[in-house]
Amino acid sequence: MADEYYKLPLRLDLLIKPPSARQTAATNKQVYCSMEASIQQNLFLITTTQFNEARYDGRFGCTIWDDDFSTTNDSVSVLWTDRIEKSLRDAIYRYEPRLERVKVEVSINREGTPDAHKLVIIRVRAEIAASNRRPFEYQREIAVAPFTSRVR
Repeated sequence: MADEYYKLPLRLDLLIKPPSARQTAATNKQVYCSMEASIQQNLFLITTTQFNEARYDGRFGCTIWDDDFSTTNDSVSVLWTDRIEKSLRDAIYRYEPRLERVKVEVSINREGTPDAHKLVIIRVRAEIAASNRRPFEYQREIAVAPFTSRVR
């Protein structure tokens, strides 16, 4: 398979099997995913990782967790979302080389969330470099303070 990208969570128990025992369609579905799914998983890891949390590289992650309780008014929210957009854009260029022409939008929605929560909506639009610049879109809603995530 030319597009063998590992699915998260990584199933090491299936990967260490001999290749002949690993070639079933059901096993392949549990171990591998498409390039688009792999990119989405990596973007999710970037957005949900705090700086210095990954031992292999302290720069991996996003600034969203540095001051997730601090957006109390609209003027601070604009600065906070701008900072997150820049942080995510930099991280995507650094850690996701399969994407080009990356555009990141971050917004905050407090409707329908408890008082302590902010619903941060992250949208990434880009092009997949290896596929004739095919469009790629990613959207994730994250309720921060405390952290939860919802797939759209």
